[in-house]
Amino acid sequence: MLFLFKVFAAFSVLLIASCSTYRASKPTEANIEVEAETIRVALVQLDADNVGNWSVIASYIRQASQNGARIIVFPEASLFGWLNPEVFYDPQPIPNAATTMLAAYAETYNMAIVFGMAEQGPAAPGNDPSVHQAYDSAVLISASGDLLINSRKYQVLKNAFNPADCPDGLKNPTNGGCSYYQSPVSKIPVIDTMLGRTAVLVCADAYTWDTAALDHVKALGVETIFVVWGVAGPTTQSCGTDGFNATAYAADAARYTGATVIGANAVGPRPYGRFLPSVYCGYSGIVTGNGVTLGSVGLVAGASYFDVPRVKE
Repeated sequence: MLFLFKVFAAFSVLLIASCSTYRASKPTEANIEVEAETIRVALVQLDADNVGNWSVIASYIRQASQNGARIIVFPEASLFGWLNPEVFYDPQPIPNAATTMLAAYAETYNMAIVFGMAEQGPAAPGNDPSVHQAYDSAVLISASGDLLINSRKYQVLKNAFNPADCPDGLKNPTNGGCSYYQSPVSKIPVIDTMLGRTAVLVCADAYTWDTAALDHVKALGVETIFVVWGVAGPTTQSCGTDGFNATAYAADAARYTGATVIGANAVGPRPYGRFLPSVYCGYSGIVTGNGVTLGSVGLVAGASYFDVPRVKE
């Protein structure tokens, strides 16, 4: 209940006051000649320090609207942070207070929103009713505020949480670790949007070394894939290199599916989970199904803008 109160209190303040001193980058034009009828997409490289900071999130949505964007994409786990153990206690099933807030922003700014967030899963084994499994999810909310997609991650990294943070009912008996709750790949939806047959995937579901999720959406005729990335590396120097480049992963997925892949990744040190130190590697980008990179961002926090051709009927 405290989380819900904080969410609605923050929203009330944001409706009456200008918020955040953060400045998104100036619109970045695509590096190819695009069709006359295009849709401007904002990719937000959210600093890991600002997950769940509704003032910063709202400022990016507002600035995207001012820069002519119709769609804004945030990274994976933008509400709690990836591998934050609070996800076993605080999230609620989707739709929830957070999606209600995002829907209000979408309506206010006439902006479709793609946003990664944890979601309450099944109750955990044991006698503590406050503990639940957690889905690593992402939503697509229309410009009219409708929840169009709730996509839950299939390809979860096993035992990635810090074992010391794992609730007793969820600990792996072998190593004491715990994981996000895996959702069946068959549950990933594909719908019709202004960008054609559209899916939302959560990070590793868009990797090509296990193509189960990509095969699923490809079979459903996907034409555009939004990805909420959480690509991280051991150091900032590793970011942008092979294995630590979100645009390169987008290119692989685009080549495999023939769909346009649009993804946003975070930046900044990752504070939770195992395998630390670790930093989010940015390099958000958009790659078309025929292999053309419409744009890519380096390792900097902020919003960048790209014009994406609308899918013609």
